[in-house]
Amino acid sequence: MNDAFSPLILSLCIAQLLLLVWVWRYFRRVQQRLMAENQDLQHLLTTSSTHSDLMTAELKTRVADKQAELSNSLQVLNCLYKTSQLIESYPQQTLSKVLSDIAQRVQLALSFPDSHVCLSLYGEKFETDNLITAIWCVHFPIRVMGTEIGYLQICQTEADRLSETDESMSCEICVQIGNLLARKKANEELYRLAHTDYLTRLPNRYAFNKLVDEHIRQWQQNCVSGQLLAIVFLDLDRFKNINDSMGHQHGDMLLKIIAERFKTLLKQADVVARLGGDEFIFMILAPSRIDLQATARCILDIIKVPCHVGGRDLSVSGSLGIAVYPQDGTEVDTLVQHADVAMYHAKQAGRNTFQFYRAQMNARTLELLALESDLRTALERQELLLYYQPQFSLHDGQLEGCEALLRWYAPGRGMVPPSEFIMLAEETGLIVPIGEWVLKTACQQLKQWHILGFDYLKMAINVSSLQFRESQFVTQASQILSKSELPMHAVELEITESSIIDDIKLAIEKLHKLRKLGFKVSIDDFGTGYSSLNYLKQFPVDKLKIDCSFVRDLAQGNHDEAIVKTIVMLGHNLNLNVLAEGVETQQQYELLQSYGTDAVQGFLTGKPQDAEQFQRLFLNADTAHQSSSLM
Repeated sequence: MNDAFSPLILSLCIAQLLLLVWVWRYFRRVQQRLMAENQDLQHLLTTSSTHSDLMTAELKTRVADKQAELSNSLQVLNCLYKTSQLIESYPQQTLSKVLSDIAQRVQLALSFPDSHVCLSLYGEKFETDNLITAIWCVHFPIRVMGTEIGYLQICQTEADRLSETDESMSCEICVQIGNLLARKKANEELYRLAHTDYLTRLPNRYAFNKLVDEHIRQWQQNCVSGQLLAIVFLDLDRFKNINDSMGHQHGDMLLKIIAERFKTLLKQADVVARLGGDEFIFMILAPSRIDLQATARCILDIIKVPCHVGGRDLSVSGSLGIAVYPQDGTEVDTLVQHADVAMYHAKQAGRNTFQFYRAQMNARTLELLALESDLRTALERQELLLYYQPQFSLHDGQLEGCEALLRWYAPGRGMVPPSEFIMLAEETGLIVPIGEWVLKTACQQLKQWHILGFDYLKMAINVSSLQFRESQFVTQASQILSKSELPMHAVELEITESSIIDDIKLAIEKLHKLRKLGFKVSIDDFGTGYSSLNYLKQFPVDKLKIDCSFVRDLAQGNHDEAIVKTIVMLGHNLNLNVLAEGVETQQQYELLQSYGTDAVQGFLTGKPQDAEQFQRLFLNADTAHQSSSLM
């Protein structure tokens, strides 16, 4: 923003300086001329006693001439002053009115009142009413920043040229008009930059606050009833992933497309502004909370429509927070703050939704801020842990491998549930360094178990969507595995379905690279995302993991049974293994086995354990390769 302001400020200063220089030079010339004439008059007065009759007549003539010239100079000065006032009144006054007044004043200030004046500016022209047969015309250009935008033309019936005073006045009027217009143009551009977002051309935070404050004052003065005034705070979900994977240029293009959609969506009385980054804010007028909810859903729906950017169709979602005047605040800053708090809770609720502000949200927000502060130091304080949950084959009950699961033991908090800090780590970007640590630590642990003789064991490691989109992820994963000296097939990277679907072409390219390096790849939480069968057949993966939400009610006789059977059949038809997670009952286990599911994971077969307990319970026991409770 500072770079945009600098040339405008410089232009403004130069224009003002030029104007001052011209005015000073003109007044200096007038002053010098009057001083010279005054000296002549003094000389005539001192010599009038010896040449009384002659000098008195000459003196009277000279005095009369100088008085006329002085009167003309005053008219010129008045004309210049009035011209500056008229230019300052544009565009409040119409351009034709301004041109008319300036032309009339120039005509009155000229030495020959019968002169015809024509003034043209920005293609609009005005001429004085007097019609004459001109002997000659003089053309004075009007320029703004070196570009001619009009002219002043003076035509006369007299054969003599313009007097020096008239010509000087005409030149200086043109310069003054050009300088004043340049200054006004610079001021208007500065005002636009101060009130408009440079990327989307939407109002910025400052302009938005002024508009809302004005509406609130009108609301208070007129006691408006039957309408709700709401502030809606929007943050695009995981927008940083697009900037990181495709670059800021494509991210900016996406923001501009979404901003244009907002303009067409809102009513004339509503306002939308960009706060910066991927944050937008709305002022919505609606008859009821139901109407506000409908508008919020429309905003979320219009965001989700794919945007064609950089040769790809990108899909994003958003989270909205809503604060209503006056119950949630009577000042703009308070309403914006509370809408922001509500938006944060919408993200916590799973994103792509909206939340109305509630007073108790503040306490929760403060708690989350404290949690975020502790999480930022958890890695360096070695508070993060890995637990391991066994995975068993449903064909022979053998232990196939395990999944590495992240845990956080925070002093003063105890064991923090993953549901509380995983999403927070993703929102803050901390998941990237944490994910790298998980990959390193899990590979080191698996190598230790292989050295102890459990070389059949495989390790599944979760990769966050943000980590997967990192440009160096494939190289980083390859280096970590290479240092651990593990066989590539021993490590299975679990990628969520949503991570792949955000940019399918780029995801498929990365998956092919990982497979070429020897990694096994599985799609985690399958069935909860948006992938189509057309793209699924292109995914170079080895396994589908059925989400626990489908397994939970498997024995209830609802649609989950049909969904699980379909996923198993689909996976096998694509030559993929299928694992079901979240298995907690024997009935679920048996049903999954009857469907042909390849493997299971859950509390029934084994809870997550730290490395020592996992080794004792599942590796060192005589039945290390089997789940005895399931035989």
